[in-house]
Amino acid sequence: MERIRPPERRERVGIVQIVLIGVVLAAVLAGGVHLLGRTQAAWERRYGDEVPSPTVSAPVQEPPVLPAPIDPKSEEGRMIAEFEAGKLRCINGQLFRRLHNGWENIPGMSCEGTSR
Repeated sequence: MERIRPPERRERVGIVQIVLIGVVLAAVLAGGVHLLGRTQAAWERRYGDEVPSPTVSAPVQEPPVLPAPIDPKSEEGRMIAEFEAGKLRCINGQLFRRLHNGWENIPGMSCEGTSR
């Protein structure tokens, strides 16, 4: 004859644990809102008054500044001529020279003054 075993008892989560989890989540949420409010207030103190008020004024017309003529026989003139002819190229501020199979970096040279 077999004995009938009583069913195993499940562990129950009581109302105290559920309320405790809810209180912890509410405290975390309140802390986040408080931190957000303090951050916004600090931002307003720091940048709030720096917005300039728009003022209407006549635009100042300055005469255009024309570049000085460059001697084509000088080093800078030769580089500008090569740049305009497509033999030189500026990539990320670095000057490159055209080769038959690609581009060569020119060490120590930047694109300043060659982009006319």
